[in-house]
Amino acid sequence: MSDSELRLLIVDNAEEARNVREMLESAVGPRFHIQIAENLVSALNALAHQSIDVVLVELALVDAQGLATFETIQRHAHGLPIVIYTAAPNESQDIAAVERGAQDYLVKGRTSGQALARVLQHSVARHRRAADTVKGENVEARVIGFLAVKGGVG
Repeated sequence: MSDSELRLLIVDNAEEARNVREMLESAVGPRFHIQIAENLVSALNALAHQSIDVVLVELALVDAQGLATFETIQRHAHGLPIVIYTAAPNESQDIAAVERGAQDYLVKGRTSGQALARVLQHSVARHRRAADTVKGENVEARVIGFLAVKGGVG
């Protein structure tokens, strides 16, 4: 998989997933390798067995509703960026979702394909940058810990 192709898991019904695919295909920018999960159970299975870069999730699924949908996916996504893309605008829910770790909260019908592609691409870039920063901090912490042990205590 090249850096210009992102692995996207869409958690939504088939019709909406097809709409997202068409929007992203018309956008300039990265290409998306798209997997679709029509319910929460399928999404959790995909997260456990597939390599994914970013998740796009509808909060109203046949087997899950509201922020609980996001939170369940987040627990199983192992730090992957998650973007909420829902038909039900809810300002307090949108702020709560971002405070809990969602990369963004987009409302269907108000987002162009280009904007959606950009949000997904930026979410992955932020995630990769954060992962690189954490790796660098862990290495530095190990080195400092090693020097402190070798130096002894007065």
